[in-house]
Amino acid sequence: MHRGFLRALLFLVACTVHSDAQNCDKNNNNLPCNFDGCTFSKDSAGALLVTGTCALSWNHLYLNNRGIVSLPVGVFDGLTRVSRIYLYNNQLTSLSVGVFNGTRLTILAELYLYGNQLTSQPAGVFEGLTALRRIHMYAPCKGHMDLPFPCDYFDCTFSMDAAGVLLRTGTPRYNYDDSTQLDLTRRGILSLSAGVFDGLAFMQVLLLWGNTLTPASLPAGLDGLNSLKQLHLGSNELSSLPPSVFGGLSGLEKLDLSCHVQAWLSWSERGTVNP
Repeated sequence: MHRGFLRALLFLVACTVHSDAQNCDKNNNNLPCNFDGCTFSKDSAGALLVTGTCALSWNHLYLNNRGIVSLPVGVFDGLTRVSRIYLYNNQLTSLSVGVFNGTRLTILAELYLYGNQLTSQPAGVFEGLTALRRIHMYAPCKGHMDLPFPCDYFDCTFSMDAAGVLLRTGTPRYNYDDSTQLDLTRRGILSLSAGVFDGLAFMQVLLLWGNTLTPASLPAGLDGLNSLKQLHLGSNELSSLPPSVFGGLSGLEKLDLSCHVQAWLSWSERGTVNP
């Protein structure tokens, strides 16, 4: 009787511990959280802590949206098989040299740091990370949330100058399924710089809905999108659409001109449109 009661008590305790600390994944924004055998938590000052030994079979660590204020040196040293660390939307104001130890984080390829208060990084903070391909300092260019510029589109960064001209830096690459869609909805864009979409021939959906684009601002920026199937231009300032604007869009199947009746009438017999 006593042994049976003890086993039941231990089972309840184990269940309670397991339920209190969920996995460190993108659908859980709480601390503490479990990461393949080790546990991440934070102290009263918001410093990230780790206890236990990571089993090294998981390669993506999600610590986004958890109110983390600082990263002590050594907190990631046990993550030798992690290729991505997601630290976006926390309260980080600085990074210490040595927190990303290149001799330990040997396969770290991508680091997500946007949505913090990191205005600058000390020299050498990423030194030795030989596998590092990308540090994401800006939110991705997706979602309908009136997000500001700059924004990241994989290895590219889109921004806007003081005159409202859309600009791009970086060389695009195509590695993920959702990179076929670029969402620049409701960002106050007035015009497109020449060649702003060069190299994005794989793109299939371009959302420019809810900006301030005019007919004169379009021709320079839409060349080379040979795979584009959907173009969303609704709720801009488009009174007409010259045929030359879409001369290079040979694969276009849907042209969304919501709220542009006159522009839609001029194109209603040229393809599939959404008035």
